[in-house]
Amino acid sequence: MKPGTVFACEVQPIVVEGLERVLSRTTDLQFTGSASNPAEALRQIGDLRPDMALIDQSQGLRGALQMVS
Repeated sequence: MKPGTVFACEVQPIVVEGLERVLSRTTDLQFTGSASNPAEALRQIGDLRPDMALIDQSQGLRGALQMVS
């Protein structure tokens, strides 16, 4: 079975590094990339087409919801 792919839109590099390390130890999920701002995240998500995207809410819930609508 092919692993699910995960992309992260996260401001804190330490969070991205931790996520990448945790996912590297699993066979079910594969880390595909990250971006620190919504505009870059949308571009990369369009290119990479991950199965799921984790979106940082530190810039407010409104910005996170705009990314998914």
